[in-house]
Amino acid sequence: MKTTLALLVASLATAGLAHAADDGRAIDLNALSPTPEAIEQALAAKSKHDRGQANDRHDRRDRGQTKADEPEPKACTDAAITDDQKTQIEAAAFTAKKEQIQQKADLKIALMDYAQTVMDQTTDKAAAEAASQKITDGATKLVSGHLALANNVFYDILQPTQRKNAFLCLVAKMKKHHKKNRHN
Repeated sequence: MKTTLALLVASLATAGLAHAADDGRAIDLNALSPTPEAIEQALAAKSKHDRGQANDRHDRRDRGQTKADEPEPKACTDAAITDDQKTQIEAAAFTAKKEQIQQKADLKIALMDYAQTVMDQTTDKAAAEAASQKITDGATKLVSGHLALANNVFYDILQPTQRKNAFLCLVAKMKKHHKKNRHN
């Protein structure tokens, strides 16, 4: 979700740069690759910490609890993932994370190239469309990488009988993560 959000913010930043270029205003190329912190600040005017609410991690630490004390969703227990499978999943996730880092870098470069193309008065629409296609390709690679990891885990590492509960476990953990990290 954050990746999709970052792409959206970057696309809007690119459109803002094009508009600024038309108006003759100064352009900040750093706006093409917003940091996660900048995205968080743009989406939530004030974080939980700013509103005087400590986050869950600090609350647990203050009570002497750890993340391990939280109950595991039933589907995670029912999936019965072995230690060997956990090791294989961690290795696959590590490899996927390395690829994702490279893909994100390629996408940022494509966004910068697009901005440079749009700001150059000598380029034509075909050049802009070619540069925008690189952005689309980069975003597609990023999303397909996530799906490839999931398919690898569900179909190559886990047994067919584990698949349903492992998927339900993933969904439960994602819901818990998103609920915990919402900024209201």
